[in-house]
Amino acid sequence: MAPGAGTISFAGKVGGKDVVSVRHRGGVTSTFEPALTDLSVGTTVLAGDAIGVVRGDSDHCEDSCLHWGLKRGSNDYLDPELYTVERKIVLKQ
Repeated sequence: MAPGAGTISFAGKVGGKDVVSVRHRGGVTSTFEPALTDLSVGTTVLAGDAIGVVRGDSDHCEDSCLHWGLKRGSNDYLDPELYTVERKIVLKQ
């Protein structure tokens, strides 16, 4: 499922691995591997929309695990866990 609203920006093979990518606001892209989709590049998705299935070619985890990557621009890789962990917000006076 899409972790946030965006557009399918890639669906195909990278280095022999099946990959689906979603471009989000602010130039951040989520990548999922191994993943296959029936959606076309350019399809708009909302957070929680089904974007594909865990399946396809991988180098070690066919049909049993999913790798989620995040990057900003072309070389700024981000830790997806920082975007999924619950945080306590406290307002101070």
